[in-house]
Amino acid sequence: MGSLETTRTTEKPHAVLVPLPAQGHVNPLMRLAKLLHAKRFHRTLVNTEFNHKHLIRSKRPESVKRFHDFRFETIPDGMPPSDKDATQDVPQICNSVRKNCLVPFKEILIKLSSSFEVPLVSCVIFDEILSFTSKTNFCSKGASFRQSQGCIMIFLHNCSSILKNDFSFFCPDDDYLTDGTLDTPVDWICGMSNFNFPNIYAIGPLQLLARHVVPESQVNSLNSSLWKPNLKVFEWLDQRAPNSVVYVNYGSVTTMTDHHFREFAWGLATSRQQFLWIVRPDVVSGGELKVLEHLAVGTFFTHCGWNSMMETICAGVPVICWPFFANQQTNCHYSCEKWGIGMEIIHNVKRDEVAELVRKMIVGEKGEKMRFKAKEWKKKVEEATEVGGSSYINFDKFINEALHYKG
Repeated sequence: MGSLETTRTTEKPHAVLVPLPAQGHVNPLMRLAKLLHAKRFHRTLVNTEFNHKHLIRSKRPESVKRFHDFRFETIPDGMPPSDKDATQDVPQICNSVRKNCLVPFKEILIKLSSSFEVPLVSCVIFDEILSFTSKTNFCSKGASFRQSQGCIMIFLHNCSSILKNDFSFFCPDDDYLTDGTLDTPVDWICGMSNFNFPNIYAIGPLQLLARHVVPESQVNSLNSSLWKPNLKVFEWLDQRAPNSVVYVNYGSVTTMTDHHFREFAWGLATSRQQFLWIVRPDVVSGGELKVLEHLAVGTFFTHCGWNSMMETICAGVPVICWPFFANQQTNCHYSCEKWGIGMEIIHNVKRDEVAELVRKMIVGEKGEKMRFKAKEWKKKVEEATEVGGSSYINFDKFINEALHYKG
């Protein structure tokens, strides 16, 4: 028994990944799981029962059981029964899992620790919203995973002081965005010499990093979409001219009124430009990044969720922004005012404004300039994620320093 346990515990490190049960939070942790595969980790991804049923329905049941070193576990989310095709309300699901999932999560860790079919759990990587996962004592290593731009963390920490004291930002220009300042580790602040800061590893965009880190294998084919893809969109796009199509996708949780829907629809129609509009609830386009990378796509109508922003930057496509909630307004501001790749639609949507912005972006000079700028940002993220780039190096540091594994 002793030798068997030694074999099990030393064979591979074992990471348990716990995403918030929403499509935009499951996707990044699934990508991280694929990256950990390249570092010889055994991985367990913990889904809610509701989302796991969605995952199985969108694929063949055997597709989530075929990997010997990648498994799924499920926990109840504490929500009342709902339509099997529904998207759960994000604030409600956040509140429910924080209240109800600690005990089921501990039971999963106990189950994994007592099974000789898998290595002992060596680390837990959890969505930052699911802080309850850090209240377990089954392993000493853990990491909080955040999928948003860094300035959001600074703002959340300091917003009360900023509002109270009416501080003004002191940077005279935007050189700090590109001069290497953001890559400088912060390990000391005046007056706080005895304070230990946790390490922060900027490892994105994960979808590009995976292309350089993850070898071709079955695990690359495992998609985390909770919805069944419609691959016919590529046949339609193949027949369109370069930069001629408006891609419209407001994500998996954004809601709009009938008024908004009509105004967007009439605006797109009267612009006389070609468009591909993904209308929820139960169909996705076959992979947002693949659509954005298609030569026919000239702009992206988006809610400015961080996953969508990362994908449009990876593809080098400018955006027309209609932010909905959370960090989306901040992402919109940076896209339009800092990065030079976006135009914003006011919240009270008007069809004439929609049509005007679409024409500007597809056939106007301003849209052409934004496409050029978007290609510049694409080059930056490609350089960051290729071998020797900042994200590539940071991912190795994360494995070695945070998870204490020399893969």
